[in-house]
Amino acid sequence: MTSEVIVMNKSAIAIAADSASTVSNGDPSLTGARYFKGTNKIFELSNIDPVGIMIYNAAEINDIPWELLIKAYRKNLSTKNFNTLAEYCEDFFNYINNFDELFQDHEMKEYLFNEIINVAVFLATNITKNPEYIDASTEDRPSVILKIISKDLEIIKEHPLPNYFTDQDVEQAMVEFKDRLTQGLQESLEDAAKQGDTSLSALLDSINELDNFSILSISTFFKHYSYFKEQSSTGLVFMGFGQSESFPSYYEKHCLGYVFNRFIIVDKEYFNITRNKGATIAAFAQDSMVNTFVLGISAETSQAYTNFFKQEITEFAQSLVAEMERELPENILDLLEHSHQKYIKHTRSLAFEMNFSPLRDVIKFLPIKEMAHLAETMISLQSLKEKFTSPTETVSGPVDVAIITKNEGLVWLNRKHFFDLELNSRYTHRQSREFN
Repeated sequence: MTSEVIVMNKSAIAIAADSASTVSNGDPSLTGARYFKGTNKIFELSNIDPVGIMIYNAAEINDIPWELLIKAYRKNLSTKNFNTLAEYCEDFFNYINNFDELFQDHEMKEYLFNEIINVAVFLATNITKNPEYIDASTEDRPSVILKIISKDLEIIKEHPLPNYFTDQDVEQAMVEFKDRLTQGLQESLEDAAKQGDTSLSALLDSINELDNFSILSISTFFKHYSYFKEQSSTGLVFMGFGQSESFPSYYEKHCLGYVFNRFIIVDKEYFNITRNKGATIAAFAQDSMVNTFVLGISAETSQAYTNFFKQEITEFAQSLVAEMERELPENILDLLEHSHQKYIKHTRSLAFEMNFSPLRDVIKFLPIKEMAHLAETMISLQSLKEKFTSPTETVSGPVDVAIITKNEGLVWLNRKHFFDLELNSRYTHRQSREFN
C-alpha cells in the first residue's frame, strides 16, 4: 500500500509519495507481511517534456516491475512529444501492449491459467463453508455439492460481463483451459482423497460434474475479475502538460491485469485545471489524513455518522408509529432512504463549502515551494497516523517530492537514491552524455 498526493494550480503540479512497499504473497489479511522502505513511485514519463507518472498498490504486473516498463517507455519515447496528456497515456499503453519481449504469449497464458486455478480453489473452499454443506450428513454431502454447483452456475450465467471483456474472451478461455482445468482438478481431488480429504470427492463421481465446476471457475473469474484482482491491481496517475496545453491535468487509471495479449485498464478519474477551475488537491491509495485536512472529516468517520443517522431515524419512525398505535406505511423504507441520502448530500455540501472551497482558493495562489511543502506534509501526517494507530507500516519511509511546471519540466525537491551520487561520478557522466 502507499500514500500519494497531488497539489495542483495553474502554474504547477506538486507531487509527493512515501516509499513503503508491502510483500504479502497475496494474503489480504497481511499476516506475515514484510515491509520495505525504498520503493520508487514517482517517475518522469519523458526525458524532455513536462509529464510524469505515479504508481500505487501493486508494483508489478504479471511479475514484471512497472518501473522497468516505465523506464523502457521513456527511453523509447526519446524526443517524441504529444499535444495532450491524454495522448501520452494512450501511447504508453500502446507501447507496453506490444512489449512482446516481456509479455510472451505462452508465459502470459500460463499466468492466466494459474489465476483461474486460484479461483477454482476459492470456489471449492467456499463450497465446504456453505451452510448447506456443513449441515448435511456425510451421506448427503455429495448431492449437496452438486446442487450448490448447479445453483451457482445458474447465478453466474445471469451475471453480466464487465465492459472490458467480451463473450469471445470467455469462449477462448473455455477452449484453451477447460479440459486442462478439469484434468488438474481430477488429479488434485484424487491426491486429496488418498490423503484422507474426501470433502469434495463427489466431484470425482462424474467427469461431467468436474466439467461444470471448471465452467463455473472460468466464468466466475471473468465476471468477477475486479474482485479477484483487487490485491494485485496497480493504480497509475499520469500528470503534467501536453505540448498544446497551458494548464496541467492528471488522469488516474487502474490496471487490473493482462488477459489475452492486452492490459485491462479502467479509467478512474480525470481533472484538468482551467480558467475557472484553478486548483485542486487529490490523494491516492491511503487518503484518510488528506480527506480530514481537505474536508474536515475522514471518510471512516463520515460513514459512521451516516450509518448512525440512518439507524436513529429508522428507530424513531418505528417508535413514533408504535406510540400512535398505527402500522408503518408501505413506503416507509423509501422515505427513510430518501432522508438518509438527503443527509449525506447536505453534509458533503457543508464539508465542501466550509473546508475544501476555502482551501482551494488558497492553493490557486500558493507559491510552488509552498505547494510542495503542503504535499509532503500530507504524506508525513498519513505516515504518522499509520505509525501510531495501525499495526502495519503501509505508509512510511522517505518522502519523495517533485514539481512539474510547463517550462522547467519535472524537477526533484526530495529524492532518495539507493547509492551515493558523490561516490558514482561515472553515473553522472553517463547521464550527461545521454542528454547532451
